[in-house]
Order: sequence, then C-alpha cells, then structure tokens
Amino acid sequence: MRKRICLTLFFATFVAGGAFARIPLSVGGGVLFDFESGGINAGVIEPFVESYDVSVRYQSMGFGLWGFLDATFVEFSVGIFGGTAHDVWTNEIYMFGLGTLTETYRRDGGFLALNFSLLGRFPFALGDSNISIFPLLGIGYNAVLLSNLFDSGDKNAFRIKFGAGGDFDFRGNRFLRVSILGFYRFRTNDERNIVDSLEAIGFNASAHGGFGVGVRVGWGVRL
Repeated sequence: MRKRICLTLFFATFVAGGAFARIPLSVGGGVLFDFESGGINAGVIEPFVESYDVSVRYQSMGFGLWGFLDATFVEFSVGIFGGTAHDVWTNEIYMFGLGTLTETYRRDGGFLALNFSLLGRFPFALGDSNISIFPLLGIGYNAVLLSNLFDSGDKNAFRIKFGAGGDFDFRGNRFLRVSILGFYRFRTNDERNIVDSLEAIGFNASAHGGFGVGVRVGWGVRL
C-alpha cells in the first residue's frame, strides 16, 4: 500500500510537469523547519464505579534541507529533515467516592524523515516591485526513515497543505523564495494500532490526526 502511494505521488508529479512543459521552470533549494502535533483520546465508563480515560499526545520538531522544481503554477518539492520527538501518555482513573488518580508517562527520542509535496500556486506581482506572492494548496507525504522512539514506518502519513509564499527577485534570473505552510496530517499506522488495541479491551477510542506548520527559505534560479 505504501509503495502504491509513493508511485501515485510521483506519477502525479510527472503528469503535472508534462502539462506545464512549455511554461518557464525554476529550481532551487534551501532550509526548512517542520513542527507537528497530534494525539489520541480514549475512555471507558462503568456507572457508579469508575471512569478510566487515556490520552496520548505526540509532538515533533525538525530542521533540514529542501529542494524544489516549479512550473509557475505547480511546485514539487522534496525535503529531508530530522529533530526531536516525544509522546506523553496520561492515564486518569476516577473511583467513585475515592477521587481521581492521574499517571503520566513521557517518552523522548529523535527522527529522520523525508517529505514530498505537490502544491498548486498562483503567483502575482506586487505592483512594479521585484516581489511576487502566491497562495499555496496541495498534498504531501511524510515518510519517517529512522527513529528511536517508534518503528520508522509507524508515523508515515499524508498531509493536506495550505499557506502562502513569496519570491524576491534579484538581478538576472535569481530569486529568494520564502513560504509558510500549515497542514493537517491524517492518522498514522501507529495511531490506528493504538486505537484498535484500546477498543479491543472496551475503550471508546479515537485518533484525530494532527496539525502542524512548516517554514521554508530557499534560493532559486529561473531556467
């Protein structure tokens, strides 16, 4: 399944590239920042006896490098980045007449990930200046290559991305590109497995995916 997803994304990229083959191309690359947060909520209630709530919160933050190829209205990019990640498990047990007992367990680790993005963009110039800005909307796929916190494939996920960027032109065909992207990350295999395990023992569990933000700065050349 994961291989088919990657092949589909690459195929869509080549189709888009062919559609805009006659439009001037740009290439470039630079540095990126990526932050993501997500979680799971679960609970079970026994009337007049106890309630048992479980929550899992996951966060990651990384820095890395990215490269892009665009054809005016379409941008394809690949980024590789690494950093820190942690999850926090909280168990809250309420015993009728005895109060609430809360237990918290945190795990810390690191990761290395590869990210693919295919974004639509509509650039327009700001008056007579050398600055153009553009909204961004598209999809991405984040693949965790290495991690000491979880199995590498467990956190792979699709992302819906949205944001804006700008190009600052210099003499010749060079430009500086800056973009800020928010994203919604769909549920991961890790979250699905945890939900299935909790539901198997009677919990009402749900995983709501995650949200995040990415910032990219790069130097480009118009071909």
